[in-house]
Amino acid sequence: MNVRTSALFPDSSRLLRDNSSCFVVCLLGLVVLALWSLWFFLVPITRFEASTMARIEVDQAAHLIQAHVSGRVLRSHLVVGREVRLGEVLVEMEQEAQELRLSEERAKLAALVPQIAALQRELVTAEQAREQENQTWQLGVAQAHAQQKESDALASYAEQEAERAVRLHSEGLLSERDLVLGRTEASRRRAAAESLRLAAARLDQERSQRFKDRQAQLDRLRAEIIQLQEQIPIRTAVIDQLQFELGRRTIRAPVDGKLGEVATLRPGSFLQEGQGLGAVVPHGNLKIVAEFLPSAALGQIKTGQPAHLKLEGYPWAQYGMVHGVVTKVGSEVRDQTVRVESSADPLASSKIPMQHGLPGTIEIEVERITPAHLLLRLMGKALSENPANASVNNRM
Repeated sequence: MNVRTSALFPDSSRLLRDNSSCFVVCLLGLVVLALWSLWFFLVPITRFEASTMARIEVDQAAHLIQAHVSGRVLRSHLVVGREVRLGEVLVEMEQEAQELRLSEERAKLAALVPQIAALQRELVTAEQAREQENQTWQLGVAQAHAQQKESDALASYAEQEAERAVRLHSEGLLSERDLVLGRTEASRRRAAAESLRLAAARLDQERSQRFKDRQAQLDRLRAEIIQLQEQIPIRTAVIDQLQFELGRRTIRAPVDGKLGEVATLRPGSFLQEGQGLGAVVPHGNLKIVAEFLPSAALGQIKTGQPAHLKLEGYPWAQYGMVHGVVTKVGSEVRDQTVRVESSADPLASSKIPMQHGLPGTIEIEVERITPAHLLLRLMGKALSENPANASVNNRM
């Protein structure tokens, strides 16, 4: 029956088959459109923000190696990648001139001690001599005053005898010759007393002058001792300064770590003060430091967001990526970028040799959004960036 019908109506049968195929295609198209619509309007996708640059760094800042003073290199121990310890000598500079001056200053300081000791002994001797001399002068002056008093007493007695002789001569009881002898004796006694008084006065003056001379000598000795004692801290400060300068001519490792970069130095090379010679990368945990455009970072990147680092030189399809989490986000723009720091947690099976300085690009998951919402946002952004086109569309 069916065979006969198909044979009787071949065109109708072919039309029915074509309509069935179209229905199936339309049905499949509607299903695909429905699924795509569901995905487009309901299924969120992850949006990433990529950095302009990124690199792996140690969580402690690298310490620069610099020349503290100008001078010529004597020896250099700078080798890239070499492990160094805190205080280890890295560069030695010529320091013969400073060592000679240091020896000279030490010799001068050492000479001050015996000089001061000799002056102090001389001062003690001079003080003792002054005391003994003062006692001797006091005895001499006292003796001179005693002799003056004795002479004054004799002179007074002689003058009294002369006055008595005058009375006796007036009464005729004493001859002229005895009167003259009495007066002469009184005059001689008075002259002797005056001479002793002048001698005592001279002794007082000489004693005073001698005391002043001794005092001046003592003051001079004390002044010389003080002057030498004042040179001790000065010489000590000069020695400390020279030792400090010598220490600055030996460049040492500021921390434990590895030499990340070094300058090529040869014996005899001249270094300028402040010239950079390399950097010591301290040991520590690794982190990812990235720079983002302000429009991509501010208000979008937050702490706790997942981050994925693709390293240059290590294709991510072969080596994988370094994963982490955002730990710090800068709030100020510097050099037209914003700094973002993330942790670095490579997989245990990763072949990437994690080390300081590896460059790459980091992508941070900033949000999950549906494609429809993302499309509307992009259209709004495009219209806001082209106000002229937006006004034309509004007029149309």
